[in-house]
Amino acid sequence: MKALSVVKMTTKTILVIHNEQNTGDIIQLCLTDLTGWKVQLANSLLEGLQQVKLYPVDAIILDICFCENEVFLMAKKLRIQPETESIPILLPTMRSTWFDWQLLQQYQVQIVVVNPFDLRQLPVKIAKVLGWDSEQLSVTSNQ
Repeated sequence: MKALSVVKMTTKTILVIHNEQNTGDIIQLCLTDLTGWKVQLANSLLEGLQQVKLYPVDAIILDICFCENEVFLMAKKLRIQPETESIPILLPTMRSTWFDWQLLQQYQVQIVVVNPFDLRQLPVKIAKVLGWDSEQLSVTSNQ
Protein backbone atom coordinates (compact mmCIF):
# COMPACT_ATOMS: atom_id res chain seq x y z
CA MET A 1 0.00 0.00 0.00
CA LYS A 2 1.26 3.48 -0.81
CA ALA A 3 1.45 6.15 1.85
CA LEU A 4 1.47 9.85 1.15
CA SER A 5 4.08 12.14 2.57
CA VAL A 6 3.18 15.79 2.74
CA VAL A 7 5.14 18.93 3.41
CA LYS A 8 2.75 21.57 4.67
CA MET A 9 2.91 25.18 3.59
CA THR A 10 1.50 28.35 5.09
CA THR A 11 -2.12 27.82 6.08
CA LYS A 12 -4.52 29.14 3.48
CA THR A 13 -8.30 29.31 3.56
CA ILE A 14 -10.16 28.05 0.51
CA LEU A 15 -13.88 28.28 -0.22
CA VAL A 16 -15.11 25.35 -2.34
CA ILE A 17 -18.46 25.98 -4.00
CA HIS A 18 -19.93 22.75 -5.32
CA ASN A 19 -23.53 21.71 -5.74
CA GLU A 20 -22.81 18.01 -5.21
CA GLN A 21 -22.17 17.42 -1.50
CA ASN A 22 -20.07 14.25 -1.93
CA THR A 23 -17.72 15.82 -4.46
CA GLY A 24 -17.31 18.91 -2.30
CA ASP A 25 -16.48 16.66 0.66
CA ILE A 26 -13.83 14.82 -1.38
CA ILE A 27 -12.20 18.08 -2.48
CA GLN A 28 -12.30 19.35 1.12
CA LEU A 29 -10.68 16.18 2.47
CA CYS A 30 -8.03 16.20 -0.24
CA LEU A 31 -7.00 19.81 0.34
CA THR A 32 -7.21 19.62 4.13
CA ASP A 33 -5.36 16.32 4.51
CA LEU A 34 -2.65 17.00 1.94
CA THR A 35 -1.93 20.64 2.75
CA GLY A 36 -3.41 21.60 6.09
CA TRP A 37 -5.39 24.33 4.36
CA LYS A 38 -8.67 25.35 5.95
CA VAL A 39 -11.47 24.52 3.53
CA GLN A 40 -14.99 25.90 3.75
CA LEU A 41 -17.80 24.32 1.74
CA ALA A 42 -20.81 25.95 0.13
CA ASN A 43 -23.46 23.89 -1.65
CA SER A 44 -24.76 26.66 -3.88
CA LEU A 45 -23.54 29.83 -5.52
CA LEU A 46 -25.76 31.94 -3.25
CA GLU A 47 -24.42 30.20 -0.15
CA GLY A 48 -20.87 30.72 -1.43
CA LEU A 49 -21.50 34.42 -2.01
CA GLN A 50 -22.88 34.78 1.52
CA GLN A 51 -19.97 32.87 3.08
CA VAL A 52 -17.27 34.83 1.31
CA LYS A 53 -18.78 38.08 2.58
CA LEU A 54 -18.71 36.81 6.18
CA TYR A 55 -15.45 34.86 6.26
CA PRO A 56 -12.28 35.97 4.47
CA VAL A 57 -10.70 33.41 2.14
CA ASP A 58 -7.49 33.24 0.11
CA ALA A 59 -9.11 31.61 -2.93
CA ILE A 60 -12.42 30.30 -4.26
CA ILE A 61 -12.85 27.05 -6.15
CA LEU A 62 -16.00 27.00 -8.28
CA ASP A 63 -16.84 23.59 -9.61
CA ILE A 64 -18.04 23.38 -13.20
CA CYS A 65 -21.14 21.36 -12.31
CA PHE A 66 -22.82 24.74 -12.44
CA CYS A 67 -23.61 25.98 -15.93
CA GLU A 68 -21.01 28.30 -17.42
CA ASN A 69 -23.33 31.33 -17.22
CA GLU A 70 -23.84 30.81 -13.48
CA VAL A 71 -20.09 30.57 -12.91
CA PHE A 72 -19.47 33.86 -14.71
CA LEU A 73 -22.41 35.56 -12.99
CA MET A 74 -20.89 34.53 -9.66
CA ALA A 75 -17.45 35.78 -10.77
CA LYS A 76 -18.99 39.09 -11.84
CA LYS A 77 -20.68 39.51 -8.43
CA LEU A 78 -17.39 38.80 -6.68
CA ARG A 79 -15.44 41.24 -8.85
CA ILE A 80 -17.77 44.20 -8.27
CA GLN A 81 -17.62 44.03 -4.47
CA PRO A 82 -14.60 45.68 -2.81
CA GLU A 83 -14.22 42.97 -0.15
CA THR A 84 -14.10 40.16 -2.73
CA GLU A 85 -12.75 41.77 -5.90
CA SER A 86 -9.19 40.50 -5.50
CA ILE A 87 -9.90 36.93 -4.33
CA PRO A 88 -8.58 34.43 -6.90
CA ILE A 89 -11.27 32.26 -8.50
CA LEU A 90 -10.35 28.82 -9.81
CA LEU A 91 -12.28 26.39 -12.00
CA PRO A 92 -11.02 22.81 -11.76
CA THR A 93 -11.63 20.93 -14.99
CA MET A 94 -10.32 18.03 -17.03
CA ARG A 95 -10.35 20.12 -20.22
CA SER A 96 -9.72 23.81 -20.66
CA THR A 97 -11.50 24.10 -24.01
CA TRP A 98 -15.04 24.35 -22.63
CA PHE A 99 -14.90 27.98 -21.57
CA ASP A 100 -15.24 31.40 -23.13
CA TRP A 101 -11.68 32.70 -22.77
CA GLN A 102 -12.79 36.34 -23.02
CA LEU A 103 -15.07 35.91 -20.00
CA LEU A 104 -12.33 34.06 -18.11
CA GLN A 105 -10.01 37.02 -18.64
CA GLN A 106 -12.69 39.64 -18.00
CA TYR A 107 -13.55 38.18 -14.59
CA GLN A 108 -10.00 37.05 -13.80
CA VAL A 109 -11.00 33.40 -13.45
CA GLN A 110 -8.21 30.84 -13.70
CA ILE A 111 -8.46 27.27 -14.95
CA VAL A 112 -6.82 24.40 -13.07
CA VAL A 113 -6.57 21.38 -15.34
CA VAL A 114 -6.65 18.31 -13.13
CA ASN A 115 -6.96 14.58 -13.59
CA PRO A 116 -9.94 13.49 -11.46
CA PHE A 117 -8.22 10.21 -10.69
CA ASP A 118 -5.14 11.83 -9.15
CA LEU A 119 -6.49 14.30 -6.62
CA ARG A 120 -3.11 14.31 -4.85
CA GLN A 121 -1.96 16.76 -7.50
CA LEU A 122 -4.88 19.17 -7.01
CA PRO A 123 -3.25 21.18 -4.18
CA VAL A 124 0.06 21.36 -6.07
CA LYS A 125 -1.68 22.69 -9.19
CA ILE A 126 -3.74 25.17 -7.17
CA ALA A 127 -0.62 26.50 -5.43
CA LYS A 128 1.18 26.80 -8.76
CA VAL A 129 -1.65 28.69 -10.49
CA LEU A 130 -2.01 31.08 -7.54
CA GLY A 131 1.72 31.68 -7.21
CA TRP A 132 1.79 30.22 -3.73
CA ASP A 133 5.03 28.55 -2.71
CA SER A 134 4.32 25.19 -4.31
CA GLU A 135 7.90 24.06 -3.72
CA GLN A 136 7.00 23.76 -0.04
CA LEU A 137 4.01 21.67 -1.03
CA SER A 138 5.40 18.29 -1.97
CA VAL A 139 2.86 15.53 -2.38
CA THR A 140 4.57 12.26 -3.20
CA SER A 141 3.79 8.61 -2.78
CA ASN A 142 6.07 6.27 -0.85
CA GLN A 143 6.18 2.51 -1.10
